[in-house]
Amino acid sequence: MESNNEVSGVSAENLSTGLSTFVISLNAVPRNTELLSQLRLQRIEAELVEAADGRSGLDIFDTDVVDFNLFQSVLGRLPSGPEVGCALSHLACAQKAQDSNASLALVLEEDANVIGNLAPAMRTMRTMDQNRPTVLTLFAGVEPNLQKRTVREVGFGRSQIVGRLYKPPTFAVAYLMNRAAIDVFASESKVTGLADWPPRSYSIDFWAFYPWPVTHTLAGSAIENCRSRPAGRVVDHSVWGGAAVRYLALFHPGRVRNHSRVLGGLGVYIRRVIMPHAMHYITRLLSRRP
Repeated sequence: MESNNEVSGVSAENLSTGLSTFVISLNAVPRNTELLSQLRLQRIEAELVEAADGRSGLDIFDTDVVDFNLFQSVLGRLPSGPEVGCALSHLACAQKAQDSNASLALVLEEDANVIGNLAPAMRTMRTMDQNRPTVLTLFAGVEPNLQKRTVREVGFGRSQIVGRLYKPPTFAVAYLMNRAAIDVFASESKVTGLADWPPRSYSIDFWAFYPWPVTHTLAGSAIENCRSRPAGRVVDHSVWGGAAVRYLALFHPGRVRNHSRVLGGLGVYIRRVIMPHAMHYITRLLSRRP
């Protein structure tokens, strides 16, 4: 078995150099009460970040922290309070990482449950191109849909794989981001998109480390549980019907206009958003997985 403290001759101390770790929690003790201890067992000291609590609604947020007009033009509705709270919490982590001059940041939500050694993922992250904004997700629910040409075996006995995702993952329960990605996220001055990834995140390369070294508790995050479905929203409960609705939403004029402006033009939006989403759904369909 591989030690928690050493991977391929690289000590945990060296892996933690320049690392800032944040645990987002609504309370003084995370929902997973063992989370901080799980990290300490791997010699990772985490800073507890108080989550922005949006459960009482939007009234506590003003235009200094949320672009309500952008939400309305892109989604045809206002965000929910929990959506804003979650997005602000992740933004705060990026800004804290930038302020601490971190070269690598590990972010976990309060319901994260560390079930594997994080050292291989950190080592893998450090071998990637540090000039490219990169996020390595450590949990995204289902088996990740990876771009086959990017997949490689890593970890002890080549028992794990890393590969690039076609699009940002659904969840942000646990992830690593390099300095370039920290700077991209920290540049956001306010919430401009749904939790957990803002529109600017499409300029970032998202990778996955699998099998996931992190899962989530059965109880789940208090923030996540309180995200409400906005009134009047029509939901297609079929797997592929829902996928079609999500894909067609990418062509909404408000989204195309605003996200293209953020990313640097329509061509970038097509290359970084439309085409990767299409490939994601095509490959999922061919494999008959949702």
